[in-house]
Amino acid sequence: MNIKRLFYCSVILVIGYVATFSGIGAQEYTGIVTPTATSSYAFFLCTDIYGNYSYLARPGEIITPQISNAEGVVVKRSNVILQMNLIYWHAVLDKYKTIYNATEEDVKVANIDFNRFKTLVSENDASSVQKYQQAQIYYWKCIIARANAKASYLRYQREVKRYTDMAPFEGIVTKDYGTVEQSTSGTPAVQVVQLNPIGIKVKMDRATARDIGNNTPVKIYPLNSDNAQGIIYGRSVLTDNGIEFLTENCAVIDGIKVIQKSTPRIIRNWDPVLKFYVYRNPDILGVPANSLVKDGDRHFVWKAKGQKTMQPDKTIDRYFQIEKVYVKVDDLMRIVSNSEKKIALKDCGNLELYDLVMVNPQNDLENGETVLYPEGRYLLMPGDQVKVVVGGE
Repeated sequence: MNIKRLFYCSVILVIGYVATFSGIGAQEYTGIVTPTATSSYAFFLCTDIYGNYSYLARPGEIITPQISNAEGVVVKRSNVILQMNLIYWHAVLDKYKTIYNATEEDVKVANIDFNRFKTLVSENDASSVQKYQQAQIYYWKCIIARANAKASYLRYQREVKRYTDMAPFEGIVTKDYGTVEQSTSGTPAVQVVQLNPIGIKVKMDRATARDIGNNTPVKIYPLNSDNAQGIIYGRSVLTDNGIEFLTENCAVIDGIKVIQKSTPRIIRNWDPVLKFYVYRNPDILGVPANSLVKDGDRHFVWKAKGQKTMQPDKTIDRYFQIEKVYVKVDDLMRIVSNSEKKIALKDCGNLELYDLVMVNPQNDLENGETVLYPEGRYLLMPGDQVKVVVGGE
């Protein structure tokens, strides 16, 4: 009898334990979307001279990294985060390139002389032997000079490249600490945070957080969405007051509609055609300097066909065609913001005030091509409060 009671008690305890575990394992929490520890600062510190900034990315700008092939050749450009004024550095690079080219010619001439005296040398003529030896020594000196010049040229190639910071990952620019034309000082200038993957911080006691493992189901419900998504197992991190999950993040079109494919092509970066002057000549228009594409001795821009900004009763379409518009530029430029410089136009083509033109266009665009203009955000954005369900039924 006692044995039966003990057995019944054990069964009740087991059932109670399972019910309690299921209850704990199916808890609902509020998570905060938080960039992971890969958030980064982009800044410059010149090694030879202090310079000044010529471009800082716009806060709120979505950034993506470059794509390279197996040989390291860039096949798709990324966003520029920060750039220093390169006028000085391009001049330095041109100087060292000229020196390197001159040493190449010196080696060619010295090699010709060396081979000529080599054929003319006579063991019975001390002067010809001396000329041959001098030509040989000069040829070696030219080779050494060429090697030194090449090393200097390659060094400054890397130096110039270093003064342009590119997007390191999928993310968003969150803050500008400086302004264009400001002198560089080595302090942070632009802040960027990673958007994909993204962290979800959940507050809970340490004991509960430690019980969550790779066999614990976790569901993340993005803000304003009933569609759950999972987490990247093996990447969760215990925090001081809970746990941080890692999950995939995606770009969106309308609200929470995820972009499933990149057809048609996704183009995010557009700027408006504005009046060039602040106070006078309102008929003179200006376009972003980085929207102009040189075609021989002419320039053109890619216009968003039928799209205008600053219209109180009309929005921008999600899908529209692009149009190549040839323009004539003036030699006048003014700064609009950290990320935008306007170039005055002598001839606007068919451009009008507040038309949208593409900035930093790709090289393989086609006239009349349809493109997608998505939201400037991802499904999960830093600061969002999301529902998190930990455990199964």
